Amino acid sequence: MFKKIINFIFFISQAKHYKSTYYRMAKINGENGCIQANISKQMAEKFNAKPGKCSDINCYIYRGKGNIPFCCTVNGYACNDFI
Repeated sequence: MFKKIINFIFFISQAKHYKSTYYRMAKINGENGCIQANISKQMAEKFNAKPGKCSDINCYIYRGKGNIPFCCTVNGYACNDFI
């Protein structure tokens, strides 16, 4: 019962924030890349993310997805430096 209450409070706290797509550059295993997620503006500020998608900066090669606890699911893309 307690877990249901905590989940409900968490859902309400997340629902009041408008979510949009933000991205952030990352270097993983020596490869230039980008991660993007649908998050609120407040969360994006915590991660120093910029509004937009990875495709806006020529990162098209999908590398997978991951989960940030209590936040969101992120998608990772590799960037082609030759474009």
